[in-house]
Amino acid sequence: MFLFNLRILFLIVIFNIAKTSIIFPQQKQISGFLKIDTYQKNITFFVDSEIVELPLTNIIDLQPGIHKIIFLHPKRFTWGNCDFQTQVTISPADTVTITPVFQSILNIRSSPHNAEVYLNKELIGKTPFSIMNPKSPFTEIILKKEGFQNYKITSYQLLNNFTNVHLNEEEKNYNLHKLEFKNLKSHYRKLSYSLFGLSLISGFSSIYFKDKADQNYNKYLTNGSLDNMNNYFQKSKKYDRYTNAALGILQGCFLLSFYFLMKSFE
Repeated sequence: MFLFNLRILFLIVIFNIAKTSIIFPQQKQISGFLKIDTYQKNITFFVDSEIVELPLTNIIDLQPGIHKIIFLHPKRFTWGNCDFQTQVTISPADTVTITPVFQSILNIRSSPHNAEVYLNKELIGKTPFSIMNPKSPFTEIILKKEGFQNYKITSYQLLNNFTNVHLNEEEKNYNLHKLEFKNLKSHYRKLSYSLFGLSLISGFSSIYFKDKADQNYNKYLTNGSLDNMNNYFQKSKKYDRYTNAALGILQGCFLLSFYFLMKSFE
């Protein structure tokens, strides 16, 4: 009787082992599915650090559990472009759908700088400014600065990583600055003419003083009186100093006249 019970127990153990070996492999074969919702072809992505080739159906089999998914940005070597990373939980016979959305950093600069940046009518900073570019058709980015016209970033500019914006002055300020600039140019031109006239006067004065210096020097050479010779010699030196001063004024005024004349044509 004891041997019979032992045989029965042995058969039960063998049956349980056989049952486990049959059932468990069947359970391991039940996988889940990951569907990639994207229009891009030949996209490169990784599942748990292993590269995966995307099939035509955009659906791959995955074992149940938590998986880390990384999609490489098609232009990942361009500054500001970011890869897409996410984590999914796969259940047996279940399908999880993910949509890779690639983000980029948009760097906005303006001339003049320090313009206010509004994202969907909300102030988010001042230029120069960098934001994550959402690539959404509903995204509206507007630059505002007092005295200048508002500037709206176009949808084409949103596709780039850098955008430089030149802000145009408001009509009233533009006309005022234009008038001020015109008056300034007129002032430069008048100043140039005045300096040129002064340079002419200095030139004629230098000729006059040089002639007076030569006359006194000739008298110094031909006069027989020692007192008169000293007097003519001192006068000759004085007029020479006047001549040099007049020539210096001539050069300075002429250069300044030319400088302001060029400023009036800028």
